[in-house]
Amino acid sequence: NVQFWVSNKTIRKMLYSLRDSSWENSHQAFGELLLLTCARFPEEEWAHKELALMLSAKIDSSTYSENIGLGLAHASTKLWGEMEFRPFVTSVLIELVPHAQGVTAAAILRIFSGKGSLYPDDHTYKILNLILENPEVLKSARDISYIIEGMVDLLPVNPDLAFRFSMEIVNIFSKKMGDFTSSFPFSSPDLINIAMTLQRYEGDLRVKGLELFERILVLDLHGAKEALNEIDGRPINLPSITPRKRRRRQRTR
Repeated sequence: NVQFWVSNKTIRKMLYSLRDSSWENSHQAFGELLLLTCARFPEEEWAHKELALMLSAKIDSSTYSENIGLGLAHASTKLWGEMEFRPFVTSVLIELVPHAQGVTAAAILRIFSGKGSLYPDDHTYKILNLILENPEVLKSARDISYIIEGMVDLLPVNPDLAFRFSMEIVNIFSKKMGDFTSSFPFSSPDLINIAMTLQRYEGDLRVKGLELFERILVLDLHGAKEALNEIDGRPINLPSITPRKRRRRQRTR
């Protein structure tokens, strides 16, 4: 990593030169490198002051670019899986999520990607609940498979949060869940699995599992009727069979 052998003074000069350059990706790169500098060098007050300014600035401020926010989001999700940086990244995401839209929101959702990304701790729960409070972030998703897979992993340790997140996704993307020209329908088996697993619990969780499954049935998601058929042990929507008319025997004379 170049930051470990270049002096901090040089890094500061490089970052500001990058931010002020005419390169089309300069602001995004500045945001990424600024956050990485803050994470790797917590003693660098200038970097933390600059980060605080970027997080508090309005979109239309002369000191802020939406692409800087995108860079901060990308760097945050890259560091999310490293436990030593988790508290710091959480504090950044708490500021980013409520105002995130479009590509920045989509970048934030990458925290769901990667094995073990949703480690069951307070940092994960804070960010997931914050995303639920700001559903516009979820609406930016172009693929929900990695999000639903994250809910499957979360289910054993926090079933209520997994339910609320799954229900929100089903409601937001209800029109896309049956569109086989997209990747959305391929998440149906995992959603059904979450609903069925919740029904094995007792009390409110069982009720929530039934609620999720009923919603899945209403939307006629792929595999839902087969799952119900397996539970009930009876066929669904079979065509009615008209009984054969008995042929009359001819009387023998």
